[in-house]
Amino acid sequence: MLFVTVVSSVIAGGIVLATALWQQAKSLEENLIETNNLLAEVAAEAVEAGYVAHQWPFNTPKQISESRDVNFLWVVKPDGEIYLADDPGVWGKIINDPSLGSQELVIKDTLSYKTHEKIKVIVHPLAIGEASKRWSLYLGVSLESVIAARNRMIGSSVGFLLS
Repeated sequence: MLFVTVVSSVIAGGIVLATALWQQAKSLEENLIETNNLLAEVAAEAVEAGYVAHQWPFNTPKQISESRDVNFLWVVKPDGEIYLADDPGVWGKIINDPSLGSQELVIKDTLSYKTHEKIKVIVHPLAIGEASKRWSLYLGVSLESVIAARNRMIGSSVGFLLS
């Protein structure tokens, strides 16, 4: 009977711990997306202001991509051409994405074109071009910091559970 009680307690503790870890990791991911969404808004304003003033902010993508969690930043024309990017090697390349030209903010999962890791992409509409053919700002956000934090929490929790 004591064995059943101990095993039941360990299983219940494991379930509670797994649920808490999942919720904490989800919260970290949401905070990361919220922070980088604000970064995308600032970048979008800089790009829109540069467009109006006929002075593209060429340094903005590079400065933003130096952020720890930013994988890439692109300004994409309605036809899918990457017009401005942190990596000059992708300028002029064509992307085919259903979120292109969206009037709404889009946040989605994808794989990084650089590292092939799972990332989040924030697609922010730009007030450039006709209303029906908007330009878009694409900000790739690495989830590496969230994954590392989750792994540290799992390691600590397993250590705590076994002690």
